[in-house]
Amino acid sequence: MMHWQIYLDGLVAMLLFAALGWLISLYRNNVTHVDSMWSLFFLVAAGAYVCGLETMNLRGSLMVGLLTIWALRLFVYLTWRNWGPHEDHRYV
Repeated sequence: MMHWQIYLDGLVAMLLFAALGWLISLYRNNVTHVDSMWSLFFLVAAGAYVCGLETMNLRGSLMVGLLTIWALRLFVYLTWRNWGPHEDHRYV
């Protein structure tokens, strides 16, 4: 039987993270940070899913670890690439 609560928790976590990104874009009047944020959505969802688990095996821990490395690496790279005062030309 499916436990839908864990998926709902992940959805709520991602919606809250998206709302935070939207508020930041309103404050900065710049949406370039969205490029950096999208990889973190996977990490936010995984965090919510892990919090909803009763136990986690070695395979699950490995997958979350690899996801964390990938998401943070991509976040750092995209943030570094888009850093600056000007908005990305794709969003203007």
